[in-house]
Amino acid sequence: MEFSEWITKKYLEWRGDSIGNVRSITRFASMLRVPQQIMNAWMSPGSDGPIKKKYIDALITQYGDEVYDVLTDLTRDGNIPISHLPPSLRRRLIQATQEVNTALADSGIAAEDPIAEQITIQIFEKHGFKYTATETE
Repeated sequence: MEFSEWITKKYLEWRGDSIGNVRSITRFASMLRVPQQIMNAWMSPGSDGPIKKKYIDALITQYGDEVYDVLTDLTRDGNIPISHLPPSLRRRLIQATQEVNTALADSGIAAEDPIAEQITIQIFEKHGFKYTATETE
């Protein structure tokens, strides 16, 4: 099912079938915390659906894992997949990731091992990615 069909179905379910029901698309969009213009675009045939994470999060909050089944380009962790990156960056990222996986497997090093981070940083920098240390919790 395409996203436009799915969101239209969700709207019709939310609206209900009662005559004189005042549940408009505007109210449906408001309930999902999405601008009406975006909701109208989503309901247009062939719509790919949301791109902005805040709208994806709003849909996941309301409809749960079902959203992942409709938004086929969405990963279960809620991140936009690498398929949305520019092609040259995507190729470099895939190459770097494959090289890291091979290097760790060939060395018998687990991803959790502190040396794995150093190997990963070196490989990613070789592919043009700059590493910046940040504090994590």
